[in-house]
Amino acid sequence: MTPIDHEISSAAIAKQRVENAISCLQLTEQNRFAPEYLASVALNEIFMAAAGANLPAVAPEASLTASKMLRDCCPVVDASVGRELSSERLYLLMGTAAGLLTLSDDPFRADRLAYTGILAAQLGVIHHQRCLNERGNPLLRDARMRHAWAAPRDPDGLEQ
Repeated sequence: MTPIDHEISSAAIAKQRVENAISCLQLTEQNRFAPEYLASVALNEIFMAAAGANLPAVAPEASLTASKMLRDCCPVVDASVGRELSSERLYLLMGTAAGLLTLSDDPFRADRLAYTGILAAQLGVIHHQRCLNERGNPLLRDARMRHAWAAPRDPDGLEQ
């Protein structure tokens, strides 16, 4: 593969990732499934795309669309996460992610990447923790029960 071929394939991959983010954000706006999870996936796609490409240069239309959709989905995601993530933090970090899609020459690019990754992870943790809580944490309960039953016992009834 020549350097030119590599640039072309990197740009195509970055554009596809932005389009993937758009697909997730469309579902988020429709309030399907879990908005915090869909936003997390979209942010991960933006993070991965921006890590390897200047998105406004390689996918200008898709980047503008994704940036607008990030802004538009904030109220839905905010309502979904409730008090688990402050509104101020959510809106600020969504704005930093939007900057990856719209700013070509940005001295804060590395920070924007980091904040986008952090928000994606936080939203993912919120979603997965809720899933576990809704199920009552059966794996954790089972592990605790097995540990409790396996603990050595004092024959006289006293703890060791």
